[in-house]
Amino acid sequence: MNPNEPRTPVWRPVSYLLIVFDLFGGQLEEAQALHGKLVSCRPHPHVLDNATLARIRQVYSEQREFLPVQREQFKRWQSEVSTPEQRDMLSHLTARADQLSALQDQILALVDELSQGTIDRIMGMSDVDLAAAVLSGRFNLPKR
Repeated sequence: MNPNEPRTPVWRPVSYLLIVFDLFGGQLEEAQALHGKLVSCRPHPHVLDNATLARIRQVYSEQREFLPVQREQFKRWQSEVSTPEQRDMLSHLTARADQLSALQDQILALVDELSQGTIDRIMGMSDVDLAAAVLSGRFNLPKR
């Protein structure tokens, strides 16, 4: 199998609904926690490095690309649900997917924002460039 070829999704029966519901809950909690941590790094992005932000970008971009396949699975399940509980769970799952999508967008935007001030970026500046950035106000020194 060629890794560059698009893979055909394996559609699951509605019996997988509970498993996917729990997985999405975990994914959403993880994304919320990461979002909070990234927001707390805004005042001091120098605590982050390029590799960490690149990994976050990779993981959340891959998750974001997979979301349309997951939404298609949810649509397929709509015709299979047979109980009110399953209908409610599918409705909540769709809402979780919407929340997760929005959080993924916010996380990716934060990664782009924070990547401008990583320690790698600061260490790569010449003394003159760093001094000019501090004196012009484009870069604030860390507070003690």
